[in-house]
Amino acid sequence: MKSGGAEGGEATSPAVEWLGRSLSPREAAELAELTCDWLWETDEHHRYSWLSDSFDVHSHGYRDKMIGRSRLEFIAETLHSSQTAEEHREILAARKPFRGLTFKVRSEREHTRWVTVSGVPRFDSEGRFIGYRGIGRDVSRPLEIIDELVETRKSFRTKAAWQGWPTT
Repeated sequence: MKSGGAEGGEATSPAVEWLGRSLSPREAAELAELTCDWLWETDEHHRYSWLSDSFDVHSHGYRDKMIGRSRLEFIAETLHSSQTAEEHREILAARKPFRGLTFKVRSEREHTRWVTVSGVPRFDSEGRFIGYRGIGRDVSRPLEIIDELVETRKSFRTKAAWQGWPTT
């Protein structure tokens, strides 16, 4: 018998219900790994209180700098966030789940990453709000590709106009 008290190392934790299917904790963890780059939690003031180890891989060692800070700080610094800080603040005040919030995180080494996060509110056994839990993904590369395409199109239009070619 292995740690956890079950044969074959499978934990005796209760199953996780997901989309009409009962999953073991291991299966749920496998799906989580497929759907996100890291996991996170915030406290009741929306400050990051925990980030999974995988966040360090994607943030180049920035995890310790994130703990105690709020997403709202980063959204306010991001010119093209998927929501304004005020819109996100309203969702948080209503204790609603959110999905696909995209914003920029810049480390002290000026290494900029674009991230997208989704989260659900957490409540204790007495129904008191205790923060959010969610997933995060690094979406920097797809956004960089889009930026490159936009710049290429601008360059082409400029050259086409200079040559007298149609630009539509």
